[in-house]
Amino acid sequence: MTGRRRSLLMILSGAVAALGHAPLSWAVLTLIGFGVAAGVFVKCASPRPAAIAGWFFGIGYFAVALSWIVEPFLIFPVRDGWMAPFALVGIAGALSLFWAAGFAAAHGIGSGNASRCLALAVAVSVAGILRENILTGFPWALPAYVWVDSPVAQSAAWFGPHMLSFLTVLLSGAWLLEKRIWLGSGLALAAFSLLWLAGYERLRGAVEISDDAPLLRIVQPNVPQALKWHPDYSAEFQHRLLALSAADTTEQPDAVIWPETAATFLMRPGDPRLEGISAVAGERPVALGIRRREDGRLYNSLAVIGPGGIVSGVYDKQRLVPFGEFIPFPEWLGMIGLSAITADSFGNFSKGAGSRTVRLGDIGEFLALICYEAVFPRSVRAAPRTSGLLQITNDAWFGNISGPQQHLAQSRMRAVELGLPLIRSTNTGISAAVDGKGRIIDSLPLGQTGIIDVRLPPALPPTLYARFGDMPYFFTVICLSAILAFRRHRIRH
Repeated sequence: MTGRRRSLLMILSGAVAALGHAPLSWAVLTLIGFGVAAGVFVKCASPRPAAIAGWFFGIGYFAVALSWIVEPFLIFPVRDGWMAPFALVGIAGALSLFWAAGFAAAHGIGSGNASRCLALAVAVSVAGILRENILTGFPWALPAYVWVDSPVAQSAAWFGPHMLSFLTVLLSGAWLLEKRIWLGSGLALAAFSLLWLAGYERLRGAVEISDDAPLLRIVQPNVPQALKWHPDYSAEFQHRLLALSAADTTEQPDAVIWPETAATFLMRPGDPRLEGISAVAGERPVALGIRRREDGRLYNSLAVIGPGGIVSGVYDKQRLVPFGEFIPFPEWLGMIGLSAITADSFGNFSKGAGSRTVRLGDIGEFLALICYEAVFPRSVRAAPRTSGLLQITNDAWFGNISGPQQHLAQSRMRAVELGLPLIRSTNTGISAAVDGKGRIIDSLPLGQTGIIDVRLPPALPPTLYARFGDMPYFFTVICLSAILAFRRHRIRH
């Protein structure tokens, strides 16, 4: 196979593999895509063509999985639309570098089809760890997430998403077990069936929600992003939030949840607008997204407003979106003559101090998550254990197709991993209440204005992943890497 044909095949197989993610969620295509990639990979003559193959596979995968990345540039298309294709190509190309390095490393330590496929599974899963931690981090679209709607996802409660990504890639390439294709395929099917049955058994147990559990009201105002900050409309949107919060129902909620930056004014102690929000909510706690300034710094925050408009808790977002909420490397940009976009007037947010819980009155403590902070599994797991996960986000930036659905899927995986309920309020959808096994109890679809009144599901006992984190995964990776390296050394000598 020529290099050009191999590159084209890898792009296509990567695109097919990405279709396992929402909104299609065809996980079998992910297995097929990775299976084809593994077949091409084992035939590469050296690490260099393997790296090129891995890069092109990543281009296809990330271009499809992250196609929603163009949406923020289409909010104001005349001004920003020209940047959309460059953003998609740029981020797909950058993330593909992780897989290019992984394919090269896997080829270097593997020898023979079986060992190289095993090394590839290790390398792709390790790339997910690196994507979570290098620079600002962006571990979106891990292979593990294609299973979120199947019983297989429950295995994340035992050994986390990175081990599940490892198993996904390994099962995809099992058909290459030397020349015994039938044996490799049979072993893969048996392992997959075991994961499915174990997950199915875990899902059989219902999560009992008490009739007297706290009642939470999740508000989805459905505010168009292009008009959100327009001075002619902001008052109308704030009135919509207040009206939804005060909706007359049979039973009034114990707390109200608004989405990210729902309040269009800056938070200041004693602001009568905060008191008005509290009054409308019947003096019950209101968790809302709001901006605030402190010591000259601007923060994207989650605040809890108590009776009388008193701010009882504040969390400042710590995982900021590069170029969306802050400009990375301002000194470097200034050196090459782009100092204008690094000015404070651009609206740079400052990073919060770290993970923090917030208390919703007598309901309990919740881990506060703003926007895509919920896609960082190791960060969420490392935070203190609470009554649940409280995520506020504005997915209007992500469009109406894949972005919001993928974001919800990844947030649901955090609930599975930790056995904690997830309460999620978004601006335009998808708002949802999720139990500790990742099942959606109630939700509001994209583009709909409304509320969800839902009883808070109980926190389940700590899962194995909640207790031990990625330690089993790291132990597995280290042992397998040592075995592969030793085997490679013996073959060479």
